[in-house]
Amino acid sequence: MRRIDQIAALAVIDANSGKRLGKIAQVLLDGPQRRMAGVSLKADRWFEPMRFIAFENIALFGKFSMLVDPKIKSPMPEENLKLGSRVYAQDGTRLGWYTNALIDETDGTIWALEYSQGYIGDLLGQRSWVRAFSCGAESISVLTDEPMLRI
Repeated sequence: MRRIDQIAALAVIDANSGKRLGKIAQVLLDGPQRRMAGVSLKADRWFEPMRFIAFENIALFGKFSMLVDPKIKSPMPEENLKLGSRVYAQDGTRLGWYTNALIDETDGTIWALEYSQGYIGDLLGQRSWVRAFSCGAESISVLTDEPMLRI
């Protein structure tokens, strides 16, 4: 399992040719499906547009790079879970903002989400992880009142 902040900015390597294609600009999550949709790729060359690599085209997650098969074209998902989405409790009270996710590298499943309660909470180390959640287009709902995970 890996956190998104460990995946972001990895070098992206073409599995067929061994050439460096660029680096990961953003990890895109499909909230309703609770899985990683793919990554957006920022090319090393100027004026080259960002590309989307679907999770199915990722061959291997390494420590310093990711191997992909870029020949298969996939459309960019229209709705994805964005960093900074609001997190709410079941009763509607705002808990904070989505800041990170824990992803299973083998199948792309989102195992847990991390949320921040604000700047002061971040300074005090009070970020929380939750496993029971549901995702909408603009927000995340925490589905349990149990104590949050500390990872």
